[in-house]
Amino acid sequence: MLNLTTDLIENGVFVARGIISDHDVVYDQNGTLVADSCVRRGVEKENNFSGAPERLPKNLTPNHILKHEALFLGPYDMTHYGHWLTEGVARLWFLRQEKNVRRPILTGTTRPQSLSRRLYDMARRRTPNWMLGLSALGVEFNRFTFCAKPVRIASIIVPSCSIYLRHGIHAAHLDVTRAIGKALCKAPITPRSSLPVYLSRAKQTNQISTYQGHDEVDAFCHDEGFRVVYPETMSLSEQIALFNQHDTFIGFFGSAFHTLLMRWADEPTTNILLGPADPNPTYFHIDRLMGNATHHIDCCRVLEDRRRYECDPQLAIAGIRKALALRPV
Repeated sequence: MLNLTTDLIENGVFVARGIISDHDVVYDQNGTLVADSCVRRGVEKENNFSGAPERLPKNLTPNHILKHEALFLGPYDMTHYGHWLTEGVARLWFLRQEKNVRRPILTGTTRPQSLSRRLYDMARRRTPNWMLGLSALGVEFNRFTFCAKPVRIASIIVPSCSIYLRHGIHAAHLDVTRAIGKALCKAPITPRSSLPVYLSRAKQTNQISTYQGHDEVDAFCHDEGFRVVYPETMSLSEQIALFNQHDTFIGFFGSAFHTLLMRWADEPTTNILLGPADPNPTYFHIDRLMGNATHHIDCCRVLEDRRRYECDPQLAIAGIRKALALRPV
């Protein structure tokens, strides 16, 4: 279990993503990188995926100074759905503890594609998931302080993360995601059903991971009368409702399973995960926290670059049958 901590960085420096790293980061008054401001992944949190140097480069001496306290929330605006529900909301537990304090929230980007995407969303009147999530927690857009250049700040609050991918998860993370789910779910919650739900990847067009040979698994689930859904065709509200209506979910490893984090139904779920022999343990950390029963079916082999897999449908179907037979009556 992770411990939640809060650093108060006096006279620190906030550096926007795109300048020296892939994410916003914070340095202390001595120019040392604040570890809890980074995106870290791995069994021991050893890998710094922010890519920021350990020391603030000398050529980045900030010319701007903010003489007040501000709040650092990390990469809350991740566009990848699975990473938004994990790393994106990992520091929002601090917002749940604030007592009517409206500290400015630091944000910044120098990436043209990020700016153009925000303009595109505004033009189409689309609200991205990350903004919906912050709004659900009572955060108004005017709280953000946009910093496109390095800024020295009188004091910066840096909460630690409630989840580290492949490492662990804290119960406070589930408190945040459940609160977001309850606020965003507009679809009616019908009487709960034990009918298995198969999370099909058949209609995905932009996939990080692909599974060859899943067609037979899709056909089996159709023939068995399972509820077959295509998450990318559903609204976020509909997906949240789905995960609160059913108690059994089947599918290949992917971000669709992370919607479980927005399930507030008391009953645990049975999750049948199809994939390779060494899957990302984050799925199991989430299920252990929620008390879910997890069945990992080793039915895929890596083809290349750990992004393309070949599925053995017969192994997958046999594993699904066995796991379903083990469900509590």
